[in-house]
Amino acid sequence: MATSKIWRSHLICMLCAYVFSFLSGWSAYGAANNRAPQANRTEIPEPLQHARRLLAQGNAEEAIRILTIHLQGHPGNTAARVILGQAYAMAGQTDRAEAEFQSVLKAAPENYVALAALGELYYRAGQLEKAEPLLGKAAKLSRGAPQLRMEWAFALARLHRYKEAQTALTNIPIPKYPEEQIALHRLKASVEAGLGSSSAAAREMEQALELKPDDSGLALATAAAQVQSKNWRRAAALAEPVFSRSHDPGAGLLLLEAQLGAKEDFRPTLQQLKSFSLPATGELQFRQRLAELLISNGRYTESIEELKKAADLDPGHASLIFNLALAQYRSGKLDDALASIEKCKALGDTAEIEDLLGDIQEARGDNLAAVQSYQAAIALSP
Repeated sequence: MATSKIWRSHLICMLCAYVFSFLSGWSAYGAANNRAPQANRTEIPEPLQHARRLLAQGNAEEAIRILTIHLQGHPGNTAARVILGQAYAMAGQTDRAEAEFQSVLKAAPENYVALAALGELYYRAGQLEKAEPLLGKAAKLSRGAPQLRMEWAFALARLHRYKEAQTALTNIPIPKYPEEQIALHRLKASVEAGLGSSSAAAREMEQALELKPDDSGLALATAAAQVQSKNWRRAAALAEPVFSRSHDPGAGLLLLEAQLGAKEDFRPTLQQLKSFSLPATGELQFRQRLAELLISNGRYTESIEELKKAADLDPGHASLIFNLALAQYRSGKLDDALASIEKCKALGDTAEIEDLLGDIQEARGDNLAAVQSYQAAIALSP
């Protein structure tokens, strides 16, 4: 999502800032062991300052050229190697970036900037199991730097280790910039949701939305959190203006779910959703989700048309045809239900299909056939 991308950009800048906050006057040994800066430090080498400016401008290739030349004369400069690794990462040369960070860590295993940079590299590659311990170690060695604690918590949350993520975020200071504050609230919301506290997750999302009230994506994410918390009216109030402006199917489905939960008039929203024509790749999933929402709220009659459309798109999908038969049965359309369930049975018989077939036959007054179907269900699933 956009907030996550912004946070990742902030993290790269933050890592550069950490390098420069400890750079001036360090020996290779001092830098490797993260010693505190002294008052009599020398100026930061100009090549490193220039490289930092280039990275801030997104010019990774030129930064790589300058740092490579600098390191030819100063091969032990670990700070330059960390920045070079970040430049390689920005340029998409992940193998070279990893090699630079590993080189620093081989000489200085507790260099938390290199640990964080390597952990971030793995995180972006989706290698969470490798990223998490590096980020955790970096956060601890940095004495709880807030940005590193957040990054560690991101990895823990994605690994579904929510309790540990919550601990990592305990008493974390509020970030300086609004986008970082939004990222923190969204992260906390994810953690709370993972721990089963949907109301706390909704509160965090509301705080994020206060920081950027005109952000449609953030409004929808907050509406989704409120749906999980069963605050139906609030969710509808958030989703309705977004759907009115954008006519986005996802926003419409969220609005419909909130309106159904709140027992509000959902028919105008449903009519709009029914009229949508989506690309073939998304049409099936959309129709299926729409039908599921209606069925879960007992709106079987309204779901039939959507299930028919979905079944037409994927005629071999037995569960769709089963759900269609169920909706028709619950709506009293017994002949249609019988035809659908027999079509479903032809695709492959199961105890569930025989059980529903028995219910339909019994409702139609065909008791002997119903008994036979129930017996078949028992035989299939004793």
